[in-house]
Amino acid sequence: MVVSNEILTEYQEQISIRYGLDYTDSSLDFLLQLPNVILTNPSFLWQLVENDKDDNKFVDTYIASQSDFIIRNDRHIHQIKDNIFPQISVLRYEEFENSYKSIFTT
Repeated sequence: MVVSNEILTEYQEQISIRYGLDYTDSSLDFLLQLPNVILTNPSFLWQLVENDKDDNKFVDTYIASQSDFIIRNDRHIHQIKDNIFPQISVLRYEEFENSYKSIFTT
């Protein structure tokens, strides 16, 4: 899982709304200590998502980290998955779950 400072800020907002600030800080500290979480910060902002500019942070981090795909159910990100350059590979949560299960159940 790859996150950027901008993504962490959004996580902080959302977690604090739901659970309060004390829980938020400890959750994010724990998240960053996990061995499969990588912190990267894009040096170039592609601005590919026009309908919801706030979603660009996920696309920019995806490109900067050279990740395999973005896992989101957000319709605005799915609208750019047919982009020719740069190519964007997007999976819905259910697609990722099914793919993951098929790898580990065979």
